[in-house]
Amino acid sequence: MKSFVIACSVNEENKEISRVISTCSPNILKLHQYLWIVKSDLTPYEIVDRINKVIDVPFGEKVFVCELTNNFDASVGTGLIEGILR
Repeated sequence: MKSFVIACSVNEENKEISRVISTCSPNILKLHQYLWIVKSDLTPYEIVDRINKVIDVPFGEKVFVCELTNNFDASVGTGLIEGILR
């Protein structure tokens, strides 16, 4: 499984996004209202495709998915991020 950051920009509250992200993986860490870290066997394209079905792209809503690797320079110190990356 790979780790991903998922961020969404939406115009109003959209509870469907959380539901769709939960279908991508059981390993989810919600950091903010529309910001998650997930571990998934899906590709970034598959994740974006699922989320695009519940957001309103013509009205400027967007999704960002980025794969995380162990090549980071900062230390979190809480163990929270390190735990999900294992």
